[in-house]
Amino acid sequence: TLLSLLVLVTLLAPRAMFAAQTPAEAEPPGYKISISVAGMNDEVAYLGYHLADKKYVEDTAAVVNGTVVFEGANTLIPGIYFLYTPSNIFMEMVVSDQHFSITASLDDLLMTKKVTNSADNDLFSGFQQSMASFQQRSAALQEDLTTAATAEDSTKLHLQLKALSQENVDFQQNIIEEHPESFTAQILQIMARPTDIKAPEGLSEAEARNYSLYKYRSQFWDGVDFTNEGILRT
Repeated sequence: TLLSLLVLVTLLAPRAMFAAQTPAEAEPPGYKISISVAGMNDEVAYLGYHLADKKYVEDTAAVVNGTVVFEGANTLIPGIYFLYTPSNIFMEMVVSDQHFSITASLDDLLMTKKVTNSADNDLFSGFQQSMASFQQRSAALQEDLTTAATAEDSTKLHLQLKALSQENVDFQQNIIEEHPESFTAQILQIMARPTDIKAPEGLSEAEARNYSLYKYRSQFWDGVDFTNEGILRT
């Protein structure tokens, strides 16, 4: 009946309002970044950030048993930040999420890095690890190319390098397409360059060059969000 429905709504409404305001569901204020590195023996560590071509210190904290916790009452401006210690430990991370933790081993900071509570840093770490693998494989192929015995061998290696480069581009483009709202995608958009620009048929060589040049310029900043202050800190 209508009366029963009104009673039910009255009983449920306060519970719904309370659930929506539960503190556990709200983002905690400020920032808290916990980093544990097995083998880190420094007594102090720094949280730094990039700004244009310079690096600055945002926070300083004591290292206790290989763990340092950076925290503050104010929200950090998004960007690429880094852990740095007097013994030259250096590890980059993305700050878009404000509360997360990282574990790693000094033996291989990049490949052992694991992130908790930050999907953006998972993407960023995956990108970094992919780039490291790409550079190693590319260097190996380049080395083989210098000692190629025949033209056929050289051609095969060039094709492998081309395929490897495309694999790297596809990996980054996949992040951009599947996670367009992430800060990592914004970083990759900044790094990306226009590709597959082809001048229309019938143009002279000079006209085709000009067409490609201006098309490249017009697409250069596609996808870059200039309202995002964080891009200054990449």
